[in-house]
Amino acid sequence: MHFFTSLKKSFYNKEFYKEVPHQSFLKSLAFFSKSIALLSVLVSLILISVFSYFLFNGTVDRFMEESQKIYPDELVLFINKGEVSLNQNEPYEIPFSNPLPQGEQKNPLKNIAVIDTKNTPTIELFREYQTLMIVGKNSIAIYDDGLTFETVEIPSEIQITIDRFLVEELFEKVTHFLKKIGFLIFLVATPLLLFFFLFFGTLFYLLFATLFIWLVVKIKNLPYTYIQSYKIGMYLITLPEVLFLFNGKFGLYIPFLRTIALIALAVINLENKDFSFLPEKTNENEENLKNETGVQPEKA
Repeated sequence: MHFFTSLKKSFYNKEFYKEVPHQSFLKSLAFFSKSIALLSVLVSLILISVFSYFLFNGTVDRFMEESQKIYPDELVLFINKGEVSLNQNEPYEIPFSNPLPQGEQKNPLKNIAVIDTKNTPTIELFREYQTLMIVGKNSIAIYDDGLTFETVEIPSEIQITIDRFLVEELFEKVTHFLKKIGFLIFLVATPLLLFFFLFFGTLFYLLFATLFIWLVVKIKNLPYTYIQSYKIGMYLITLPEVLFLFNGKFGLYIPFLRTIALIALAVINLENKDFSFLPEKTNENEENLKNETGVQPEKA
């Protein structure tokens, strides 16, 4: 309960932020760790809910069914000691269901792959075949952009026959993996990975963002050091971090929203140090006045 009380105060409580600079760094870090852990769990629940919806409402099944249809019924591909051969005439084209736009070029990609074991892949061959991939005799070339492509050599240890039956079996195993083991991995890994990246990423961000907090501290004539300002930042950052994670997710994106929110919270939570332009009345002042005028000052 103490954590949630501090979490509430971290949004707005001037008295609370008078205490924060004087507490230990470890106490501030402990609060920061708990707030990031809570945020990681909440965001993970949203991601897991979305992932579960697409995984179990039939979307993945339909996607897998449509994807496996791309592989032609008549095609049998042989890979023997890293060398490719097939039961069809070459070049053999495996087209997209719909042409894929090729950046700003007018010439769209119409083929997922072209099997051509007689020619060495070149950029001209990619443009001629209008393909994303060329399967050669000993390698697979993948189109990168309008000027280059990447080539992956087929290991000589590979010996396999690929046909429609094998492709369907592979897709069934992938679907099963996603729905069972993949979902469990996603369930566990998502909050852990989120916490890791948010924790270290935000601590690193605060190294620079604290300079803005320190500027507010100096403007308000407060006697806090950079380290004390950093501790303040570890409390102030909770709400800005939420805004940062959801910025642009609902159609509206605000540049530098996290930093703007952090500065705003620093301004409203850090009070100006009390000071006076008039000298305080002291017994010494009163005595000096009596000696100079010979008149006893009236008591207030």
